[in-house]
Parts: sequence; C-alpha cells; structure tokens
Amino acid sequence: MDLNTALPASLAEWAVMGVALIALAGGLVTLLDPRRIMAWTGLSLTPGRAFGLSELRGPLGGFYVGVALYIILSTPRPYIILTLAFGFACLGRVLAFVLDGVRSRENVLAATGDAILATLPALYVSGNLGWVDRLLFG
Repeated sequence: MDLNTALPASLAEWAVMGVALIALAGGLVTLLDPRRIMAWTGLSLTPGRAFGLSELRGPLGGFYVGVALYIILSTPRPYIILTLAFGFACLGRVLAFVLDGVRSRENVLAATGDAILATLPALYVSGNLGWVDRLLFG
C-alpha cells in the first residue's frame, strides 16, 4: 500500500489538517482514557455494566483516530478510511477488554465485527479480495 503523504498546500488544506489533528487528539484521549471523558461529560456507568467503556474507546475514540489518520496521511485510496476507522474502533474494544475488564459477550462480538469490517476494505485495497470474485463468479 502506497501512502502518499504531502503537506497541505493552501490555507484551506491547513484548516482541514487542523480539524484532523483536533479529531486525532480527542480520539486518542477517548481511546486511551475514557473515564476522563466520562467525568468531563457527566456520563456514568450502570453498576454491573462496563460495556459503556468499550463504546467510548471503540466507536468514539477509535473511529475518530482512524478518520483523523486518514486525513493526515492523505492516502489516494478512499476505502482505506474504513480499515483505519473500524481497526481503531476494534483496538478500543480490545483496550476495554484488557484495561477495563469489559469481558462481556457484547464486547467480544462487537470487537469481532469491527475486526471483520476493518479487514475487508484492507483486503480490497491491497488486491487480496479477488478470490471472492473467482469463488462467486467463476
């Protein structure tokens, strides 16, 4: 995969890069320290249900990190944004499993789904999904 990273050439592009950097910073804080976000926003966990930490780390933190990295890396293939976003969402759920003890069935299923959704676009972009066409269409 060829990532053609280039510095922004105009003030408008720098503004978009600034938004991406803000999204990256916010995503990293949510991904790595969801309790800080919970305290700042007033969110709380239901006793006995820690899955909320997985939701903060994965779909919120991980997705923001993935999308921001796509903008920053400015890859020429748009499908890779799905790999980055779902991949970091999966990472957030794994972090919730390891760091927060969110070992619920919901978290494992959600992490598995995120991993599958991250893998398919990566296989397509890398040209390794041709076997599906051959299998389905001969």
